[in-house]
Order: sequence, then C-alpha cells, then structure tokens
Amino acid sequence: MTELLRLEEIRERSQRPECRTTPVQLGLVDFSKPFVPESFTPLFHTPVYARLSRVQQLRYNQLSGIRINEQFMLCEGAIPPSARGRAPPRMRTLDPLPLLLGQVTRETIWYTPERNLLLTVIR
Repeated sequence: MTELLRLEEIRERSQRPECRTTPVQLGLVDFSKPFVPESFTPLFHTPVYARLSRVQQLRYNQLSGIRINEQFMLCEGAIPPSARGRAPPRMRTLDPLPLLLGQVTRETIWYTPERNLLLTVIR
C-alpha cells in the first residue's frame, strides 16, 4: 500500500524542480481525439455504447469530458463553509446557491445533445 506523504514532505518536494510538472503548451483543441478515457463515460459500461459509430462514440466522449470539467468547476466554486476560513477573502462570502443553479442550467444544455445522439442510435 502506498504511504501518504506528510504536509511537510509535500511542501519540501514542491520546492524541488525535479518534482514539478513541466509547463503545458496550450494550443487548439484537437477534436479528432477523445477528451477523457472511454471508461470514464457512463455509457461505455452499457450495451448501447457498442451500437454507436466510432464518430458518435468520439463525440459522446467529448461531451462527457466537458461535463466532467463543468462538475469540477462547480465543486471548486462551492467550497464548503468549513473550508472558507482558510480560503481567500473573496471565497469566504461565496453563496453556493447560484453556483448550483448554474450547474443545473449547464447540465440541461449538455443533456440535449447527448439525448439526441442516443435517440438516433436507439431508433
């Protein structure tokens, strides 16, 4: 079993250049590639996924990747009150309700293309 690092060890390692990640070169999004591993997508684990064409699987993967990103952004924005005391001042007064309502709106937007894609396969 992997041993968890103590906070002091994490801090010490963060100062060592060999323990840091290399800078990422940002460029255009390559829409010919999946955004997340296929096993991270909900439909991958169902029989209907095999009925999708490769193009449909790729697009579904990309939509799922965007959804996962949105969920991380929601979680990062909705820091629990117990953690706000350690957060920057702008985060301490954050009201999570607008964030949750925004996530519901985004989920609705992403649901429609996913639903339409599946309906074309199921019919």
